[in-house]
Amino acid sequence: MATYYSQGTDDWDTLANWDTNEGGGGSNPASVADMDDDTFVICAGHTITFNVDMSGFANGIAGLTIRGGVTPGMLVAESGGDGTYHLKIKTGTTISGTTDTNKGRILANSDEVWGNTGDLPYGRKFIIELNGAGSEIEADDLDIRLYCANPSNAYVTVYGQKQTVTNVNTSTDVLTIVGHGWSDNDVVMIKSSGNLPGGLYNDRVYYISSKTDDTFKLAKYSGGVGEVDITSSGDGTIEVYDGIAAGNATLNCFEDVSGDNWSTTDGHDHVVVVDAMKDQPPPNYDQQRGQLTTINAASIVLAAVTDSALDPGAKVWLSSRNISIRHNADSTSQIIIDGGENCVFDCEIRATAGSGTNFDCYGIYSGTGHTVTTITGCYRGIDSGTGHTVTTITGCYRGINSGTGHTVTTITGCYLGINSGTGLIDGALEGNNYDVSFSEYVDFVLKNVDLSSISITGRNSDYVSGRLACEHYNQTVDAHKVIDNMGDIIKTACDNTGDAPSEDPDGGNDDCIELSSVQSNCDSDNPLLAFEHRIWASDGVEVTYIYKIQTTYAGIAEGGLKLTCNYLDGVDGGSLTETSDDSAISQRANDADWSQTLSVTITPQEDGWVDLKMELMEYEANNEVYIWPIPTVS
Repeated sequence: MATYYSQGTDDWDTLANWDTNEGGGGSNPASVADMDDDTFVICAGHTITFNVDMSGFANGIAGLTIRGGVTPGMLVAESGGDGTYHLKIKTGTTISGTTDTNKGRILANSDEVWGNTGDLPYGRKFIIELNGAGSEIEADDLDIRLYCANPSNAYVTVYGQKQTVTNVNTSTDVLTIVGHGWSDNDVVMIKSSGNLPGGLYNDRVYYISSKTDDTFKLAKYSGGVGEVDITSSGDGTIEVYDGIAAGNATLNCFEDVSGDNWSTTDGHDHVVVVDAMKDQPPPNYDQQRGQLTTINAASIVLAAVTDSALDPGAKVWLSSRNISIRHNADSTSQIIIDGGENCVFDCEIRATAGSGTNFDCYGIYSGTGHTVTTITGCYRGIDSGTGHTVTTITGCYRGINSGTGHTVTTITGCYLGINSGTGLIDGALEGNNYDVSFSEYVDFVLKNVDLSSISITGRNSDYVSGRLACEHYNQTVDAHKVIDNMGDIIKTACDNTGDAPSEDPDGGNDDCIELSSVQSNCDSDNPLLAFEHRIWASDGVEVTYIYKIQTTYAGIAEGGLKLTCNYLDGVDGGSLTETSDDSAISQRANDADWSQTLSVTITPQEDGWVDLKMELMEYEANNEVYIWPIPTVS
């Protein structure tokens, strides 16, 4: 074993550029193969182009340090010619840096120029392989910028058979496919090259109902319950498709990835098969990590058959990229990326040891502001940290374990999508056994997420704050919903739908706040927050805020619904006084009865904001509270 220091800027395989003495005059490696089990230091001011393949090394190099400086040292992936450039790191050793004005750097891009963001051409494969216990990338003193050639399609949607609808009868709600072969209660989905028939939606599961040899209806639930009222015939090519039986390796797919950056080359052919059934979670979540053997225009072939049936809408996610950080440790707590700030991991981060329902490693253990393309196979995709942005977390035990301010496009095929933390999901939260756990603190905003099938564990937990705020709920514009640990808060039209009020307090049909699905532990220790908002108030002016309420509860006792107001009292700069009203609320006489109110009267002693909030602290099974959110101000 020896430690070699770079002597200048050059290719990795230039043996004379490595010396056992930092200032030169020592010995050089005998060959690239002889570098196995040796330690390397890239000195400040030197750029080393990584142009070798260490995959055949028995151990891997025994650590790499990249020193910072005014001109920092840098390891850059070969971009000038196709090939596999494989950096193997020995068990118990790390890739790390130092900071001196600047941090040490790792770069993979199109032209090897720091600051440029072009993709490393797809024919170039840059792999960092971490081996065994204790091997990791210690990123605190590293600037890392990796830019892979991403595929146009990150996944394909697979199906068993698809058949074209030849007629849509809007009077009888019947679809015609001659000799379709389906039976009542078979699970299907529907798609169109144009517009779907009115009342039907993409990516929603339906059940065959009222079938004849050549016709059928579509029901929302099994047993023919909720047969869809079809309001228009749609246009384009309308197709109905079903799922795939277990034991198949060839999977039909809608997306053509034969010319995309998908590969059947060993090591770059890894995928995750996820059953993402939309209307309800599968009874046991279904993810299968595997490899590809063939890519056709309308199908892909797996190296192993599917181990269970796949519902329509199942997806196969490509986890491999041409830049890859891999770890082979058989340990749930092994770290892959530790610390660091604002690193770009536009690549795959993948734990390779596990299969089935066994997962290893923390993908991103900590750090701040990292950008990541895909994390796969990890026990925890993101363990902690602040403000990480990830495109896809798939085939992990926990997608997000904790942390604050994360932004993720898709979490899919995980046992638990979100364990705790705060952030934004802008895309999909699907195909997980549990999408969210409310047993710890959770506060995520969901955009463009279909919540009709969201699966939650730990809801109704005592002394826990947890909520998901969904904008454009179920992909309906301006529909909003909050799923809270203690109940749902929904934007609801006063239009007499279900138990909703028949009109608003002004005699119209505008929207109110609905509190429903209230949980049994809802009480003063576990309140359901209906709203918080601010109103400006003037110094010395008495003002009363009145909120109109109706409820289907038999009655809410005093203290069961509380309006709280905080305002500036003038005692000291920023000093606040709190007042509240928690009067009893009677059951509504009818669905137009807004006679029940909570109100507060205040006289602020400074100009400033008045903070108002309303909380429900009483449970009654299967009943709701409706609040008109616009106060009467007098």
